[in-house]
Parts: sequence; structure tokens; C-alpha cells
Amino acid sequence: MVVLWQSIGMKRSEYARHVGVTDNTADQWWKAGQLAASQLPTGTSSVREPTHAATGVVRSARVCSAEQHDDVTRQLSRVRDDAAARG
Repeated sequence: MVVLWQSIGMKRSEYARHVGVTDNTADQWWKAGQLAASQLPTGTSSVREPTHAATGVVRSARVCSAEQHDDVTRQLSRVRDDAAARG
């Protein structure tokens, strides 16, 4: 039984357009091993579609005892203000 290798992805040039970089940059990433890609026997390289990273911010504050509840409220307020200032 012969199993043909099938690419699930896109060409490097398509990938470059998709992520907003030049073909040369995508080639440099390929040569540096920074792309999840493979090369067909014909020489065509196939890059897996990029997955989007999760975005967001986690805010955390904690104290050791219930008596410090006011401290944690104050800490959360500072963390919230700092996050809002950073955008």
C-alpha cells in the first residue's frame, strides 16, 4: 500500500501575506527553523496555518489572612489602575 503525503497548509508566500511580513522574512524564518513547515519532494514548502494566541490580562492579588481583606482590595485597585494605564 502506498500512502501519499498530503500537505495541510499554505505556501510560504501565502503564509507571509497572511501574517503581514515579506516573502524574504518568511524565508529567513524557514531557514532558521522557526516555521511549522515541511518541504515536498518537488521543493515546495508547506506552512501550517498560524494559530492565534489567546489575548487578555490576568489580574491577581492575595493576602494570608481574612484580617487583611482591606489590603487585597487596595492591591486589586492598584493592579486594575496599572493595567488600565498600560492599555
